[in-house]
Amino acid sequence: MERYYLVSPEKEKKKDKRFFYWMRENDDNWVQFVKGIWCPKTNKDEIKLCAEIDIEETFLLDWSNTWLHRPDSSAGWLNRDGRFFGCPWHYHDHLAKFVLGYEVPEVEDAGWVRVQNSQYYTCEKRLSAEQENWLATRGFKIFGTSF
Repeated sequence: MERYYLVSPEKEKKKDKRFFYWMRENDDNWVQFVKGIWCPKTNKDEIKLCAEIDIEETFLLDWSNTWLHRPDSSAGWLNRDGRFFGCPWHYHDHLAKFVLGYEVPEVEDAGWVRVQNSQYYTCEKRLSAEQENWLATRGFKIFGTSF
């Protein structure tokens, strides 16, 4: 079991929007394991939560208050039911692994859509009707038809 902390480091106070990160402790440092970044611990860090889970089960953590959870983003994954999981640009693989609990080939094989931005998407399978609807209502050009 590993202990994880939901931390907003002191340096985040200077930003317009303060983000929280799931981190592990390493002596006098925080380790932001998703990005592999280390930062020193200070008494001005804000700590919201603590959880103990197996290292392979980070998807059990509450990611809703973190930088990686971005429901309003134009990038993310769209599942077969038309549910969108937003993330920062170029963090699809991290979202799949740490937040959703899947490896990228698993979501691709399951037919999830990788939404890159407001105009570009990729999918390894034919789109479901729900995916087509979600994409079409947001202005994406759909190639082919539903099955």
